[in-house]
Amino acid sequence: MAELTPFRALRRSDKAQQGSFDFTLFGNPSGANTAEDLNEWIDIGALKQDTDPGFYIYEQEFTYLGQKKKVKGILCLVKLEPEFVILPHEKTIPDKIQNSLALLKQTGCQFSPICSLYEDDGRKTMSRIALLSAGKPRVEFCENGIFHRLWIVNDILAIAAIRDDFSKRRLFLIDGHHRYRAAVEWKNQGGPDFSLMFLIDTEQDITLIPSHCLIHALQKWDETDFLT
Repeated sequence: MAELTPFRALRRSDKAQQGSFDFTLFGNPSGANTAEDLNEWIDIGALKQDTDPGFYIYEQEFTYLGQKKKVKGILCLVKLEPEFVILPHEKTIPDKIQNSLALLKQTGCQFSPICSLYEDDGRKTMSRIALLSAGKPRVEFCENGIFHRLWIVNDILAIAAIRDDFSKRRLFLIDGHHRYRAAVEWKNQGGPDFSLMFLIDTEQDITLIPSHCLIHALQKWDETDFLT
């Protein structure tokens, strides 16, 4: 079933915190200078790759409609599998797939993890995650009212145990369908057969706010104008 593997993440260094670096360019797959910017930031030390491969435990905490929300999961590479192992639920648009594919091929880097759910009977994996993230986070910061925390797991026994947990599990895509299809296409063209994913168990209180469901400050509803 789902095959997980550790990886060496490319992360912001202390030097990046001291300077002004616009990392938002990575959100624009049409940017001709994205690969050049990436290589420059690596060369000057603003981005640095971790020495050892590992799993990364990531936690996000925020407030939504007056309620505190928190979600914690695993960042890892997941082998691209048939749809009976990794289950999608959205239709995709070819142009968006090609945009994501262009960014992958241009940079050779995966910047935004695909988000997937998994079922954790007995909460075996969540118990492991709780123990592995009991100490102080390696990285912690708050931006726009959202708290981000990161723990790095390099212990080979802990990694092996988590990989074994997933050996009989399927994954359910909840965000990143276009990025997933782009990763599959990249694989078919000779690229890697693993994609970056953020894995969350189904028992957590997950809050998703799809942008296509939000309409702000409408003074007058005109269906024709909206659809065009």
